[in-house]
Amino acid sequence: MSEVNLGGWENVKFGEVDVPKDGYADIPDGEYTFQLLPFAKYRQSEFDGKTFVSTNATAQIAEGDSRGRRVFFEFPDPAATNKEGKPKTWSAQMLKKLSIVVGIDIEEGEGPVAYLNRAANTGNARFVAKLGTRVIIKQDGTENKRQEVNLFSFKPAA
Repeated sequence: MSEVNLGGWENVKFGEVDVPKDGYADIPDGEYTFQLLPFAKYRQSEFDGKTFVSTNATAQIAEGDSRGRRVFFEFPDPAATNKEGKPKTWSAQMLKKLSIVVGIDIEEGEGPVAYLNRAANTGNARFVAKLGTRVIIKQDGTENKRQEVNLFSFKPAA
């Protein structure tokens, strides 16, 4: 086995490497063409003594100045409820709408994660959606900004 010279990497201690806190600049709010990526997964959370499972998806911007930038979006558990106690059945409707606009059907008995990853692996799962910034005010009064894909804005990509 031959030895590899790591050069300057040999002495790097990643625990001591500083990274700018601001990271990447926000993507400007607007409508974008996205390509679904095969990184969907389930995320389990507890709320009010109940367990809910959301479906998390990843896409990248497929065109324009922000091409290649990734976004993450979530389909909440349709059994979860909002503040008024209404179930989030709209979540399943928006996943179905996404399947329609990308033109890849959800197969009978196929779960959301399996579908999203299968669709993404075709390389043809493109869609248009709005990306916007939501300001969340925490209990301590501080603001937290989060960029979100508007699940109600899915449209077919040209």
